[in-house]
Amino acid sequence: MPKSITLLLAALGGLAVGAFTTHQLATSEPTASENDAIPQLQLGDRHHGEITSDNELNGNDGSRYRRHHLSLEEGELVEISLGGALHGRLALFDPHGQLVGGAGPSATLRRRIDESGNYLLVVSGDDARSYGPFDLSSRALDLALSDTDQLTGSSQLEGWLQGESNEHSLTIEEAGLYEIELRSDDFDAFLVLEGDNGLHREDDDGADDLNARITTFLEPGDYRLISRRFDGSSGTEGLYQLEVASKTLSQPLQRDGELPIGDGINGWYDGSPLQYQLILEEDAIVTLEMRSDDFDTYLELEGQGRHLHDDDGGQGTHSRLMQRLSAGEYTVTPSGYGDGNSGLFELDVNLAPASEPADDEPLPFDAPIQAWLDPGAMDEYVIEIEEAGRYRLDMTSEALDAYLELEGEGLSLQDDDGGNGFDARIQVHLEPGVYRAIARSFNRDDTGPYRLSLVTE
Repeated sequence: MPKSITLLLAALGGLAVGAFTTHQLATSEPTASENDAIPQLQLGDRHHGEITSDNELNGNDGSRYRRHHLSLEEGELVEISLGGALHGRLALFDPHGQLVGGAGPSATLRRRIDESGNYLLVVSGDDARSYGPFDLSSRALDLALSDTDQLTGSSQLEGWLQGESNEHSLTIEEAGLYEIELRSDDFDAFLVLEGDNGLHREDDDGADDLNARITTFLEPGDYRLISRRFDGSSGTEGLYQLEVASKTLSQPLQRDGELPIGDGINGWYDGSPLQYQLILEEDAIVTLEMRSDDFDTYLELEGQGRHLHDDDGGQGTHSRLMQRLSAGEYTVTPSGYGDGNSGLFELDVNLAPASEPADDEPLPFDAPIQAWLDPGAMDEYVIEIEEAGRYRLDMTSEALDAYLELEGEGLSLQDDDGGNGFDARIQVHLEPGVYRAIARSFNRDDTGPYRLSLVTE
């Protein structure tokens, strides 16, 4: 055995391989008979041995060690595992006596072989008190090592990262929402997704622990996946798993087109512009709601001379627009508030008739109407009473502070918050005759929808 290996073994035989420190300790070169006694292992073999007080001594920490020869080929990715009762460590030296890998205690050593030759594998106790039987097993790993490895919309591979990064090709045949995950127990995973259409996504710790995950909508085409370590873990190598899976949704994603009235759609926002069309056949009170559990939503509507927007008009960080709109075509643009938003969202459109106060038509009994109050407006309604009795007039709204007035036949009544919350209510005995009801807001500049009802008590 070359003396350089002997000296290094004397330093690392007890194998503080976690730090890989070297101490040049004097030792005698083994005799030919001792060299011949070193077992020759083959990749794929299982070997049984034992560390005892008769084994070679590491003068650095008093531990004992045993040496084994192992023939390896360039380009192989090998895995060597130490098992058994021994609380021990592994170290692997190349044909030139250079330490190329270590593991312990009682762990697994993995290494991509850069040069063919006869390597030296050392098993040692973890410290001066570590003795006992051990099992050595080795195998060649069939893993993805280059950019020739092809992934599809539903596939996975195991890879080995030893250089700066590995690149893999991804082919998507069907448009949809996909989740791509890079996992490793050996390094802090960082994942990059790129497409010829200008798509660029990256993630560090989007999955659990230090694993990376990218979830995004992909059109059919060819993409590139780059697996690498986070910059802070430079130099780390190891195994990783890369998986691509399509996400199943209860409702297909709609990326563009006309919004259905009364039915919600599912969408995916990833920072790219999204636009939908809203077509109204007649004037209506329109309610648009955008909800997401993944990001803070932002909603815009434009058309027919109107430009409306909302951030948190709904519950929490959801968006809500409610407006009386004239018939015509509008553009709805859902997005996220701020930068870096992405995720699933729901978008709903609901319509209510936009009733106009009529000068010659009395307010119907037991048939509530929906209407829209413009800023500063005072909507007037005619009430015809044919039979004396007690009546209730209600004005309710979630958008404004309702205010009611009732005049006629010698009466003049007003109410602000006689109903629930900020709703208005007038309860009164009325004689037969014609009355005038005025629906307005307590704050004259308020605008929004309201509901007006007249019932007999």
